[in-house]
Amino acid sequence: MDGLPQLPRRAGPRPRTTTEIPHTQLDQQPDDPRYVDAILAEALTWPSVVAGPSVISVEGARALMLNGREFCHVHAQGDFSLHAALPLPLAAAAEHAGWAEPHVLARTGQAPGNIVMIYAPRDSAEQDMVLGLVRASYELHSSNHQPYSGSFESPAAKENAMSIFVVGPNDGEQSGGGPIRCRIIEDGTHTQHRLGLIEAIVPPVPGGPPQHIHRDHDETFIVTEGKLTFTSGADSVDVEAGSCITVPSGTPHTFANPFGEAAKFICTLTPDVYVGYFRELGKLPVDELGLLDPADVGRTMAAYATEVIR
Repeated sequence: MDGLPQLPRRAGPRPRTTTEIPHTQLDQQPDDPRYVDAILAEALTWPSVVAGPSVISVEGARALMLNGREFCHVHAQGDFSLHAALPLPLAAAAEHAGWAEPHVLARTGQAPGNIVMIYAPRDSAEQDMVLGLVRASYELHSSNHQPYSGSFESPAAKENAMSIFVVGPNDGEQSGGGPIRCRIIEDGTHTQHRLGLIEAIVPPVPGGPPQHIHRDHDETFIVTEGKLTFTSGADSVDVEAGSCITVPSGTPHTFANPFGEAAKFICTLTPDVYVGYFRELGKLPVDELGLLDPADVGRTMAAYATEVIR
């Protein structure tokens, strides 16, 4: 999207995080707390910034405040991730580049969409990036704040800015869990969260996701390779490449691949809320056969306004 800040991608996969309050980063913590300590020390040199205990986070969390208002805090008890409110375009860019994720309450509409968890910095280079995000939060809350100017964006990126966003055939965020592999093509950051888009590869294995109902989004499946069986209630239909299946919210459905070769589909999510589900799948444990526990899948679905049909 034209004007979206261009951030370098964070190295490696996203850390595991909780899907409920308190919103916590569970792994990929730094070996040394000095990276976060340095960020806080630098922030205290900015005009009117003071430090103190957070009044909205877990016990022991350290907050940065401006004119009595908490604009950022660092978590405690071995978790060095941060929560902050960012300019909305920067929040979207940080999420897309793997530096942040929406606050769990932002996912449900209980908090503004620009409140994010910034993942804990693991080295000095990541420290600099996180410091830049904290600075952006400070400027957002400053009485002298000007609209975010894209200072994270290189001159070359500005010169070549486009009004479309292209994801190549080998690009996108790899996700999914169990035998089904997913590629997040559009996570909503370029559509103001009106649309998410994933591609999934479904191997020929028995069963599929439990039949379920989405309450907050619609889905459209476009089969691009192989064949699949789609089920809604007691009705099933076999579909082949080129077929399109529309699933309005409130409609029970699932899919499976009982055929002899892998199948592939593209799925639209409108709005994009369910993209987070596919990210969470990759964090779930699998059994000795590489399969997910249906109970884990059901709990994860429930976090995204989706009900399993027994």
